[in-house]
Amino acid sequence: MTYGISRNEVTQVNGSYVGQLNPYMQRDGYPPFEPERVLNLTGDLWIGKVQKFLETIESGQDEGYIQAVTATSIISHGVDLDDLNFLVFRGMPHTVSEYIQVMSRVGRRDGVPAIVVNVYNPNRERDSSYFESHSKFLDFRSILIRNIPTTRFSRQALERTTPGLVLQYVNYEFPYLDVWQKTTVDGLLAEIRADPATFVDAVRRSLGIPTAPAGDGMLVRRQSETVEDLIGNIRSELQRRPHHPREERTAKARLDALNSLRDTDVAIPIFSPGSLGNRVEEDMDE
Repeated sequence: MTYGISRNEVTQVNGSYVGQLNPYMQRDGYPPFEPERVLNLTGDLWIGKVQKFLETIESGQDEGYIQAVTATSIISHGVDLDDLNFLVFRGMPHTVSEYIQVMSRVGRRDGVPAIVVNVYNPNRERDSSYFESHSKFLDFRSILIRNIPTTRFSRQALERTTPGLVLQYVNYEFPYLDVWQKTTVDGLLAEIRADPATFVDAVRRSLGIPTAPAGDGMLVRRQSETVEDLIGNIRSELQRRPHHPREERTAKARLDALNSLRDTDVAIPIFSPGSLGNRVEEDMDE
């Protein structure tokens, strides 16, 4: 069984059994995988097909029918099959509880050991974080309710923190700048235009990229160049036209800089139909 965190990912893995593994199976003298015997169980699958899979395995009358299974979280609960003994994680589940639940699907028969293999996705930053701390994660998995690997070098973290680092730089390391230059859209834009490389270097220093530990090397190399791109994005945001005449002209408001780490979530405004009249219902219909 192969578990993936997204439907597209497990579908790709499902096709790989026949398209990529069969040449190795045939070379080593094993029966090739047949498309109709490699099931793909996802949330949009007709429930009857899932039930048929369970009944086929549980009956034991046609053991050769199913050769492999690819699945999403649909199999993390209620799949209690004694015949499953090899599991591959394609990417890390979003929660520790999900990880433990899926891992418990194999090795359920007494005396028959199970093998669990983690295949991390190198293009997914959270997987890179798990990979670099894999042993520690397994050591503490039983006491973790939800483990969110956070690294200051991930792109999402940089996108949210770089505006604040830029404002911190001009406010605390440029004592000769006046308030207009430090706080307004036009003032900050002029400073970045004059010497963008200085801002790039300042953000890298604030993040500790030049002195990052060797364990973070993969992410550091990937994201060091990202800082330059984000400074360019900040410059573009500062020089765009206001969305409306009353738009605030402070640099902090334009860049949506964080006030604290609690601001990492994006708030969604919700209005009741009573407060806005029928317009809300019309928008929902559209």
